[in-house]
Amino acid sequence: MPVVKPEQLDTQIDAVVISSDAYEYELYQKARTVFDAKGVPVLRIYGEDKVAREEPDASVRRLVEKWGVSDSDARWLVANRDERHDATLPMLPPERTEMHLRRYELAATLVAGKRVLDIACGTGYGSRFLLDQGQAASVIGMDLDAAAVEYARRRHGAGVPQESLRFIAGGATSTGIGPGALDAIVSFETIEHVPDAAGVLSEFKRILRPDGVVVMSTPNDTGPTDHHAHSFTRESFETLLKGAFADVRMFGQVAGDELFADGLPEGIFRLGEGTPRPAIFIAICR
Repeated sequence: MPVVKPEQLDTQIDAVVISSDAYEYELYQKARTVFDAKGVPVLRIYGEDKVAREEPDASVRRLVEKWGVSDSDARWLVANRDERHDATLPMLPPERTEMHLRRYELAATLVAGKRVLDIACGTGYGSRFLLDQGQAASVIGMDLDAAAVEYARRRHGAGVPQESLRFIAGGATSTGIGPGALDAIVSFETIEHVPDAAGVLSEFKRILRPDGVVVMSTPNDTGPTDHHAHSFTRESFETLLKGAFADVRMFGQVAGDELFADGLPEGIFRLGEGTPRPAIFIAICR
């Protein structure tokens, strides 16, 4: 059946049915904002109200029984869900999952036919997305976490030739990739974790062709956290990038389904006067 957005529906519908074993309440609330005004009832399969964060053992059982994840992978995912989630599984509230996927949707428009590095790839779902949806010539998914790399190989690299998609361990300041070997680099939620931020950009320039492109993101001035070495404002992030790249185009991202501009995924917009306060900065650098 066709998959469409609410505003694209060209036939009369009598009801909307929401079914999600993990985040039905949140999806139900979002659907009501669209369909209540149209007089269309929104129904729920499970019908449970929003509850506190799911207990770890319950999450493990759900991933194993309903999503075919092995017990060991499910336990690893749940233990590391704050930093190592898989957006192809119902692990986080939909808004967070959508934000991750939409950044990859933006990057996918820039990688067709290119040799791509997805640095800090985590569980590897984005690397596979760049290959399948972005039609990249090849993708390397790289992460410092050896357990994440092994998970990515099992779940998102299985059955794909290594010359098309491979997952390897490595860091953003020392990738081990040869000079000028890549056409594109995707680096989401990476640079704020690395003490030597300038070293990250220097390494990117070394391994990128002169006409290559980098797509990066970082949270908007979150302040110090246990996992971040930097807290970037727009000014500090843009200044850092312009010290390394001749062409830097800045975008913002917020949660939600609003389409701000043609050609950009929902929730992503060009920075300018009157735009919302971004939760995330995204930069396209050449």
